[in-house]
Amino acid sequence: MQDIAAEDEHDSQAGFRTASEYSMKPNLQDSWREFTEDILQPLFDFLSERVGAESSILHTLQRYRTRIEWFDREELHARYTADTRNGEEIYNLDLQRFLFLEGDHITHAKPRSASGEADLIGDLDGREPLICDGKIFDGDGRGKSYLIKGLHQIIKYAHDYGERTAYLVVYNVTDKLLDFPTDGTPGAWPPFTELASVRVYFIHVRVLPPTTTASKAGKATRVVIARDDLTNPDST
Repeated sequence: MQDIAAEDEHDSQAGFRTASEYSMKPNLQDSWREFTEDILQPLFDFLSERVGAESSILHTLQRYRTRIEWFDREELHARYTADTRNGEEIYNLDLQRFLFLEGDHITHAKPRSASGEADLIGDLDGREPLICDGKIFDGDGRGKSYLIKGLHQIIKYAHDYGERTAYLVVYNVTDKLLDFPTDGTPGAWPPFTELASVRVYFIHVRVLPPTTTASKAGKATRVVIARDDLTNPDST
């Protein structure tokens, strides 16, 4: 289909000829019908299923972000500060539970793959494994470069399982604003990037409980992660 589309840019009749010549049937309408049933319909079914699955997962992750930021920040942050060494595991186990209860995604904590241990991989027994990794951002030892390395790790996990979509959940334990680049519509949620044939969605969750009202907090520091940072992780 990509070859047909590329050829059609230079020759507007290329697609028509391909469909017409696909079948040996003498009737042109029969040839088009056979082409549609054999080529186009399976493609449309695949796209519909893929888009539906991504939308379902994104909806569940959006609900998770809202639940944390609106209701559970204090409780989880208290558990995090009591054991910062295992902070990521605390948040990831909470996410794992939510994915199962709200989205019916059965995940496995730290399953082995060729690239190591991802924090969460879901639906391993199904046709579409859920590639999801959670990373802490604390602006210090786990700062900008840590997130970028996490991005490249999750891309490797996606390759290990033959997937083209992954989700990087960022638990922001600071009062800084994280600005992620996007290959999609500017301002649309969530931002995503496409690297090495994998689309990675950035799910930014503000997990630090507010210490004052927004009107008294002042101007927040922005941490900008540029597209060049993602393609050159060693430069950060």
